[in-house]
Amino acid sequence: MVKGLPGPPHSYIWGSLLSMNEVISKQPKRAAPQTFAGFIKDKYDLGDYFYVDPWPFGDPIMMVFDADIMNQFTVKHSLPKHAEVGKFMQHLGGPGNLVSSEGAEWKKWRSAFNPGFSANHLMSLVPAIVDDVLVFNEIMTKHAKNNDLFRMERATTNLTVDIIGKVVLDYELNSQKGPNELVDTFMRQVQWQKIGAQFNPIELFDFPIRIPMQRYLTWKMDRYIGKRLDERFASREDRGKSKAVVDLALEAYLKEVKGTTGDLSKVRGIDPEFKRAAINNMKTFIFAGHDTTSSTIGYAYYYLSKKPEALARIRKEHDDVFGTDPSTVAGQLKEDPRMLNRLEYTLAVTREVLRLQPPASTIRVGQKGFFLHDPKTSEALPTEGFMLWPVSATSHIYIPIDIIS
Repeated sequence: MVKGLPGPPHSYIWGSLLSMNEVISKQPKRAAPQTFAGFIKDKYDLGDYFYVDPWPFGDPIMMVFDADIMNQFTVKHSLPKHAEVGKFMQHLGGPGNLVSSEGAEWKKWRSAFNPGFSANHLMSLVPAIVDDVLVFNEIMTKHAKNNDLFRMERATTNLTVDIIGKVVLDYELNSQKGPNELVDTFMRQVQWQKIGAQFNPIELFDFPIRIPMQRYLTWKMDRYIGKRLDERFASREDRGKSKAVVDLALEAYLKEVKGTTGDLSKVRGIDPEFKRAAINNMKTFIFAGHDTTSSTIGYAYYYLSKKPEALARIRKEHDDVFGTDPSTVAGQLKEDPRMLNRLEYTLAVTREVLRLQPPASTIRVGQKGFFLHDPKTSEALPTEGFMLWPVSATSHIYIPIDIIS
């Protein structure tokens, strides 16, 4: 199907598998599948878009690096998400999750959770977030004093998940301080997840073990989150006005979907449909944090370690805004969270890190009669039968740039 289209060397019998194996065999064993596209582009000196055929281990893929072409099928014409997105999120989210759902279902749950993620509301939660950051600071300080070599990813993941637990459920997960059933189960689920099967076919053969294990881990997470939701609902009259995302979402759901006033005190039992969506999106929020915020924190440390002048400028900005005594910063932020808005250079560095290492992606499904167009040549590019992958995770590393200077 990809014969005659730009791409790596293609075999009538093996498709692109032999070419893909040339790249995979030289990658680290735990390399993220998002990096594969960049490596195969370099290996075969390919352009800003090309096609690969991993048959029989997956649908043929059009990999796109050019931002103008990406825009054609994600913004100008927002093509449907590929079925693989839903399969991928099956055990990390579930029905109604905001990553794989579309149309009316996506709109319903996006509207319900919107109030809890508004900028003003999140600013009101800064004092609670600061407490978790202080724990993270203690952990990093201890590693620095001991001159340890350690995996920052788990530390940043625990920080992110603790904040998510507090913001969404108003619940102390405390995964930074010790084991937590939800966090530990989630991390096991990630390890069992089918990641990049199109690029590593051997992962398909663990199916008899992987599926039962994933279902068991999903059941454990659902039970844990469901119990917390029931506890919150039972104690709603004792808490007063809550700032937790899940409570604001329930109020919005009752108003918009059920047509009530949204007064939780008058509701006798938690709505089953909302409970299922809340559980699935809580898992989704944790997954999103694990794969986005935690990685971004790690990349920020990495890039700043390579750019001491940028780090010095950040420190100067923080001294100018908060003063030179770091021990007072937490108290100042709890008193006035909007001080964060004065950290303009820090925000610029954060945005540059996100540009260099965009932490999320999507996969769309090509359509019959829908063609993309090369902005340089106006050539029509077929999409029917292809997974369309905008490879944002590696597209910017090919631009000669220098991090904020």
